[in-house]
Amino acid sequence: MTSVPAPVSAPASSPARVPAHTPGPWIVRDTHPTKAVFSIEPAVLDWRAPGAMASGIASVSRYCDRASDRVSKTDAAAYRRQHRANAHLISAAPELLGAVRDLLAASECGSLAKMQAATIAARFAIAKAEGRA
Repeated sequence: MTSVPAPVSAPASSPARVPAHTPGPWIVRDTHPTKAVFSIEPAVLDWRAPGAMASGIASVSRYCDRASDRVSKTDAAAYRRQHRANAHLISAAPELLGAVRDLLAASECGSLAKMQAATIAARFAIAKAEGRA
């Protein structure tokens, strides 16, 4: 399987050289046992890396007022499934980006081996985005 390419960095003239986005892979963390609250975080965080963040990348949750907060257990389970699916899709972004880059590069060079490797990486990224990996 191919690795995710490094993110595009800020121009050399910028003082910090912070990456354009937090490098992957990213993971989904279930932050509440019953509510639809999920956090997308770096799988491994190197605190010394430029742009390292002390918090997660994103949160997916359902916040509402008190009147509409009273939903049936069926609705609450549906919200939770939908928000978990959204969180998995967001967490797969680095792998999806890398897979598309690899597929484009493989299709341009015409190498069957590179195309097969890129296809495997793309299938993994799709499985992760769908919450199956």
